[in-house]
Amino acid sequence: MTESGILQLPQGKEMNFMQQKTKTILAVALLAWAAPTGPVLAEEPSNAQLYEMYLKLRDELTAVRAENRALRALIDARDQTTQTATAATAPAAAALPTGATPDAHPAPPPATAGTLPAAKDKAIPVEATVKQGALTFRSEDGNIVYKLDGRLLVDAGFVHNALDNNPKNMLHSNSELRQASLALKTTLYRDWEGTFDVNFANPNATVDGVKLRDMTLAYVGLPRTAFTVGNQKPQFSMEELSSSRWDTFMESGLPVLAFAPGRRLGATATHWEESYSAGASLFGDAWDKDASTDNNAEGVGWSARLVARPYVRDNANQVVHVGVNYLMQEPQSDATNNAVKINTGPEADLIDYKFLNTSDIPYTDSMTTWDFELAGKWNRFYAQSEYMRTDLHRYNGQPEPTFTGWYAMVAAFLTDDTRTYDLANGYFGAVVPNGAWGAWELALRYSMVDLNGVTGYVPKSAKNLFGYPVPIQGGGSTDATVGLNWYVNHNIIFRTNYIHVNHDANAAGSINATTGVSKFAGGDTLNIYGARMEYLF
Repeated sequence: MTESGILQLPQGKEMNFMQQKTKTILAVALLAWAAPTGPVLAEEPSNAQLYEMYLKLRDELTAVRAENRALRALIDARDQTTQTATAATAPAAAALPTGATPDAHPAPPPATAGTLPAAKDKAIPVEATVKQGALTFRSEDGNIVYKLDGRLLVDAGFVHNALDNNPKNMLHSNSELRQASLALKTTLYRDWEGTFDVNFANPNATVDGVKLRDMTLAYVGLPRTAFTVGNQKPQFSMEELSSSRWDTFMESGLPVLAFAPGRRLGATATHWEESYSAGASLFGDAWDKDASTDNNAEGVGWSARLVARPYVRDNANQVVHVGVNYLMQEPQSDATNNAVKINTGPEADLIDYKFLNTSDIPYTDSMTTWDFELAGKWNRFYAQSEYMRTDLHRYNGQPEPTFTGWYAMVAAFLTDDTRTYDLANGYFGAVVPNGAWGAWELALRYSMVDLNGVTGYVPKSAKNLFGYPVPIQGGGSTDATVGLNWYVNHNIIFRTNYIHVNHDANAAGSINATTGVSKFAGGDTLNIYGARMEYLF
């Protein structure tokens, strides 16, 4: 022991001491991890249990490595102090003889007592793993994580409809690149997370077919809490917030397609515990709107979501979920006369005909939506439903319509597999196949939406011809979907959907404001057959 209280190890034995301590800690960690804490299970552990064991052991090994580095730093600091003290007491170097050449590589001047050498960039060990099909790079100390998230979704299908002899309703089959996105998700110094996500296959994008998705920075330094800014989905709707990686069906239900706000520029705060999760968002326009050129104020909105879980068992393999959402949004800055428009097609993007369409509804102050969620999971079975109601608030004495919609779905795995439930975000998530032949899932869904918000006005055929007010009759539809999914492994999924669609008489698409003529013929019935190949990397 030195006078300063630093442990003095014999020369040449520091590394032996650290190696011995590391071995001891590892041995204790392994024994503690392996020691049973309850009755010994007679059954072989499942893949999920083995994965939990692996994560626990990895975290313990990371802690041992961190202590090892701390010991190294302590020894290096002691050596540096010893060298400084030696240099301070050494006699001054003798002057060089005349004509002598100094050393080409002289030793650096000794550090001033009480200072540390300047920090330098250095290589760090990196561990590469695959988690839920995504390639992840993690630094040895866990401070830096880079995750590559690529998605390729290819859809194909065909449609038959009852009114195919009507020139307005000659519908066409289609194939499309539904999504081709590449995202980089990062963790920096444990407390910061970032996402950079771009979709290269969006025909509705405004910049050369490229659509920005999540572009965010989040602070996660508090337990089970996140503060996120950037382009993101506001806190609204269980189905809307869930990842397209793990959607049960090829598209969301009708009310989600009609009423969800999509990604917006804004800020979000979330917190969760096992029994509940909560979040709130404040947002403005979509990223491709520009109030400075649109000559209108940016539309501002906010949302809040609260999820209660009165029953959670078996690591969320059995759960009851009840949620409520509220959404308020103003017309975006590119709106003319503060108009909003709600439209959607059937639950198949490859047959993307917007039969349900309110057309522009001008003089709108704001639009509010309530959303109620009910969901549950019991091992390989799960169910989910949402009911939504949207109210328009208008000025100049304009009528204020109300639109409604709901969906309900049930699903079951035909193999010994299950779908995870994400406690932090309050939605269903990944599927991790257990068997060599992957996981097979059968799902059913029924959904409806009613955009006939105002009744009692003149028929559409007479609209505007004699100066009457414009009726808001966007149409109604019901969709019944049967889906069969094959999760080959973490990275390859095949989905098939059959969708039976019934339209009311007003489901006729957009209306010409001058002539009152609709784009489609209402009252049609569609049968859609779709398939998707999903490649995740």
